[in-house]
Amino acid sequence: MLSLTFSCDCIYVLDILIRMRTGFRKLGVLVGDSVQLRQHYWHSWGAVFDVLAIVPFELLALPSGYHVSARFNRLLKLKRWITFEIKLLNRTDYPTCWRILLLLQKLLLILHWNGKVVFSVFFHDLALLLVFVLLVLVL
Repeated sequence: MLSLTFSCDCIYVLDILIRMRTGFRKLGVLVGDSVQLRQHYWHSWGAVFDVLAIVPFELLALPSGYHVSARFNRLLKLKRWITFEIKLLNRTDYPTCWRILLLLQKLLLILHWNGKVVFSVFFHDLALLLVFVLLVLVL
């Protein structure tokens, strides 16, 4: 399980490196200078969320027992996924097909979360249940 988490962390670090090189517009002109790109990224809220998303809280929870709820900081990448969905639907030639696929993805995610809730209730992991309920109320 930790090897999968480590590989996701490597992908997150790669995402941070790519986002540091992503251009932005300043007064209508596309900025391409690597120093300005890096400064713009590190002074944005996206950098804060990206760094908090890769903090390995599950390693801090290992001595007391591995808790899945220690990985909820990964949900800070959710805004990035929503932005991707909006850009995908606006720029594709077949938005209906993508809407169906995204709906299927969301249904599978809800089924996965439902399984997590049943598992946590069965093993009396009330902290995970509380985080899940708060997440559902926010969404």
